[in-house]
Formats: sequence, structure tokens, C-alpha cells
Amino acid sequence: MRVAQVRLRFLFVLLAAFLIVGKWHVLRNYWDTLTMPSPSKMLSGGINGETEYFCPMCPGVISGWPTKCSVCNMPLVRRKKGGAQQLPDGVLARMQISP
Repeated sequence: MRVAQVRLRFLFVLLAAFLIVGKWHVLRNYWDTLTMPSPSKMLSGGINGETEYFCPMCPGVISGWPTKCSVCNMPLVRRKKGGAQQLPDGVLARMQISP
């Protein structure tokens, strides 16, 4: 009797693992829907002609919409247009450690 319970428990755990792996895309969609910020929070900054979005890791990625970076998949950061510093000739990038 005890051996049968152990085998049934093993089969139940194995079946549950297969169901989780098999329906992972459905579970992930449910999780993304539950944890998605509300549309009012997403657009609270306002999208206008004076705002642009850039990637802090990839300086060449600039967008007019608050999306994710196509290179490193980080969320883009909002700034005023033209807010980027003009670097002197011969300087590729500048890193600031403290304000």
C-alpha cells in the first residue's frame, strides 16, 4: 500500500511538471497581464514633440516612444530633446561616476 502511494505521488508530480512546462506560454501571459502597469501609469509622462527616449547602455538608440532597447532589451529613459551632451571631437563616450 505504501509503495503504491509513493508511485502515485511520483506520477502526480511528474504530470504537474509536464503540465507546467507544456503550458508555460499561457502561464507567462497570465503573469504578464497581472503584473502589467496600468495604461495611465505608462503614459503619465506624456508623449510630445519635446520628449525623446534613449537607452543608457546603448547611446545610439533613440526613440520617440517609451519602448525597450532593440539591442540590450532595457527600458528606454525619457529626456528632453537635445538634452544629450555634445562630446568633443575624438571622444566616443563619457562616463560620469558622481553628479
